[in-house]
Amino acid sequence: MKKEVNLFEQFERLNSIEPSAEWNERLLRRLDEKGSKKPVSGGRWVLYAIFLLLAINLLTVSKSWLNERSQQNAANLRNIASEYLISSNSSKF
Repeated sequence: MKKEVNLFEQFERLNSIEPSAEWNERLLRRLDEKGSKKPVSGGRWVLYAIFLLLAINLLTVSKSWLNERSQQNAANLRNIASEYLISSNSSKF
């Protein structure tokens, strides 16, 4: 506990630190540079939106293709059943 009090007293005795004019100038320059880069991040949102739309389009097309494919398979199975399999409605049975 005594060590913490001693450190606190040392901290209180420290001289204040003032940033130089050059430091302020560099800080303002960096802030201006970061502010000019903002439209690029807006472009990033546009790319995300385009990617999302392409993904939705791909899912829609693949779903319709799979639906069409399953309908073709069902039609083929009906043809096989009517041509090759013996039905119970046959007059020979």
